[in-house]
Amino acid sequence: MEQYNADPLNATECGNGDYYHDNSDGQRVLHLCSSGKDRNLFEYTDINAIYCRYLCPAPPGTCIREKFLRYWSNATQWPNSVLPVDGDNVTIECEWVMIMDMNPARIGYFEINGEIHLDDTRDIAIVA
Repeated sequence: MEQYNADPLNATECGNGDYYHDNSDGQRVLHLCSSGKDRNLFEYTDINAIYCRYLCPAPPGTCIREKFLRYWSNATQWPNSVLPVDGDNVTIECEWVMIMDMNPARIGYFEINGEIHLDDTRDIAIVA
C-alpha cells in the first residue's frame, strides 16, 4: 500500500511503497521505502521516475524565486506601482529578490519572506 507520510520514514516500520517528500531547506528529496517485509518471494516493485524540466509544479510549501532582481527605488516593481511611504506596512514576498538601493521611508511593519540585499556601495538606514 503506497502512502504519503507527513513525517520522515522509519526504515524499520515503513511499508513497501510508502514515501516521504523532504522539502526542508529547498532540497526537494523523495524518500521511498522498498521493503521485503510481509511480501512474497519474488514480488517486485516498479519505480518510475519522471524528470520535469519546464513549468513543473512546485511541491506544497515551496517558494520559487523570480528570475530577476527588484530594486527598491523602482516604483514599477511594487504593488500598484507605488513606492512605500512613511508608516506603510511592507512585505517582501517569498518570490522576490529585492535590492535595497536607497533609504526607505519609515516603515510601520517590515516582513521579509523573500530575499533582500543591501546595496554595498552606500550606507542604508532602515527604520521600522
